Amino acid sequence: MAAETDDFMKRSSIVPTPIEWGVIVFGIWHSRDLIHAWRDSPRDHGGAIIFGLWLLPLTFAWVQDRTVFGDGGQLRTRVSILAIVTILAGAIGELNALVYCGLALAVTTGTFQRSIPLALSWCLASVTWMPALSYATNALPNTIVMTCKFGFVITVVLFLFIHFRKPSLT
Repeated sequence: MAAETDDFMKRSSIVPTPIEWGVIVFGIWHSRDLIHAWRDSPRDHGGAIIFGLWLLPLTFAWVQDRTVFGDGGQLRTRVSILAIVTILAGAIGELNALVYCGLALAVTTGTFQRSIPLALSWCLASVTWMPALSYATNALPNTIVMTCKFGFVITVVLFLFIHFRKPSLT
């Protein structure tokens, strides 16, 4: 019985724990105005699609029901705490960009276990669905900005899929 439980925990370590789900829901709740930005801002219309593309590797890992990044509880806890602090700081300071960064950290918490550079590249790709990038690139033509956003997120997602296909060493 214990071996079955341990085996299950190893296989599903990419799936968030109940506390991590709470952090994700907390981040989604404070990021609910993203929907308005994606719907109403002409420079952010593709944000929801980019967000969906950004979530594909995680969805793939959950559907495969296997450990993609190994086991690393202490780092995972630290990233969850950092996500909570970032979301709270953004909510208290009314800085939506911080809230969105906290949401990205909360979603990617499980990925920091095996490859920190891989997880950081995925977190960096989260900027593509955040309205702050559109504000920062306001001087550029929208078609160029959207092409770069889609190109960057697709590149990172393809890189993650290639990484997921590698056989596990465990």
